[in-house]
Amino acid sequence: MFTPSQGTSTSPAQQHMSKTKTLLPTKETLLKPQVPDPQEQQRLLRQRQLKKAQYYNRTAKDLPELEIGDVVQMKPITYQVCTWCKATVTQKVDQRLYVVTSTPQ
Repeated sequence: MFTPSQGTSTSPAQQHMSKTKTLLPTKETLLKPQVPDPQEQQRLLRQRQLKKAQYYNRTAKDLPELEIGDVVQMKPITYQVCTWCKATVTQKVDQRLYVVTSTPQ
């Protein structure tokens, strides 16, 4: 059989097909289809997501907004250049989207 996912009692294959075939010796009771309760699976998924969010939010903090003229570090999107360089914010496009001009090194 396959390994169950964390927080569920069934494997991904069992969730999609309700039972799986195997050549390994298996108890008769394990071959009977067991359809998991969708509401219970959804509840377990939501519970895991909330726990992950709680751990993430313990140390997460909002970044300060940038102003025009602020100097930032950026990594150019080219295959030849793999180093970070200084850039200056020239325009604010959206809440966390900026236009920058790189400073020659």
